[in-house]
Amino acid sequence: MFLREYEYQGYVLRLIAKSSAFLAISSLSITYVISSRLGAIEEMFGGLDRAYVSHQIVGRASLILMIVHPLLLSASYGWNRYTLKIFFLPGYSIDHTLGLLSLIIVFVLVTLTICFNYRYDVWLYTHRVMIIALPLAALHSLRIGSEAQNASLYYWIIFLSMAGMIGYAYKVFLYKRFGPRNTYAIEGLALRSNVTEIVVGPTGKSKKVTPGQFFFLQFPELGGELHPFSVSRIYDDLRLRFSIKASGDYTSREVPTLRNGSRAILYGPYGRFLQDLKRAKGALLVAGGIGITPFLSILNSAEDGGQNIRLLWSISGIEDAIYEEELEEIEGKIGNFQHEIWISGINGRVKAADIIELFEIQEILSDIEIFLCGPQDMIYDLSSELASAGAQPKNIFLEEFKLR
Repeated sequence: MFLREYEYQGYVLRLIAKSSAFLAISSLSITYVISSRLGAIEEMFGGLDRAYVSHQIVGRASLILMIVHPLLLSASYGWNRYTLKIFFLPGYSIDHTLGLLSLIIVFVLVTLTICFNYRYDVWLYTHRVMIIALPLAALHSLRIGSEAQNASLYYWIIFLSMAGMIGYAYKVFLYKRFGPRNTYAIEGLALRSNVTEIVVGPTGKSKKVTPGQFFFLQFPELGGELHPFSVSRIYDDLRLRFSIKASGDYTSREVPTLRNGSRAILYGPYGRFLQDLKRAKGALLVAGGIGITPFLSILNSAEDGGQNIRLLWSISGIEDAIYEEELEEIEGKIGNFQHEIWISGINGRVKAADIIELFEIQEILSDIEIFLCGPQDMIYDLSSELASAGAQPKNIFLEEFKLR
């Protein structure tokens, strides 16, 4: 009786382990499809920023599933010495080593991404190396998994793996040539505190830009890498303004060296953040630091009339209030617009209660739309606090774009 129960437990553990392996390959493949920047992906997720958040979640889920797989297999065989060598000793079994190498690559690179905030170019390189894990995992599964001998499952694993590798190949090798791109020229630059303002004008065709959207920018004279920046103003003559905060070597040392006439290649536009702004009962906009940029684009394009718009801009110190004058001009132009600046260096981190008190909106909180853009910790905490205070979760929208 005990032996039968032991065998049954082992069977269940192996079933879960093999299921986790299939789910790991599926999710690992999907991460590369999600991050491909294809228009269909943005449409599916309702914005590229949301797609990238899903990419991060699915990628971490892949790691967990990949860890669970060998651990449960080992447990199903009673942690005996032979199976431990097969599953965890590189080179002992070539087919199992393929899976182990895949796990090591994903574990190291995902852990580095989560735990360390290293330079963008280093992060980009290590992130691209991770693709090696996908074919290794697929080969391991196809060569070692008895279930993979089933024709439908066999071809499904191949299909998923190929889809992931094609998504990766498009983004890395083909996107710059075939992606949605237009060439602009820099027509104005200004350094304001720790922000470089760049105004670009189209040199040929240009695409319609909706307030709140962003582009991947490439400045050929600074190299070939693309960096995402939100549009902070859309001019009537189709010129665009970008406000680029100094937050690394590229943005603090290289971007300020650009000059009038320099070429700028814009890939996009992307984003659906402020397309949800219906203003049926009014809107509350909350920005943290350079998160003010998408709000500036919509406020500069807004017309007088309609329901109230309230903006709170949280900054570290008064020296960061570089758009205070612009916001005052907008307030003078749009009678239904009101803004407040919160200096966290003096008042501490802004809370939902502070915002509600400043704008006296407790009674209408459940009826207004709320848009949050800024550091992730800030917007996640505020969204939770505002929901607890009475805001409708369906009316809270986050700009969550973060590559890492």
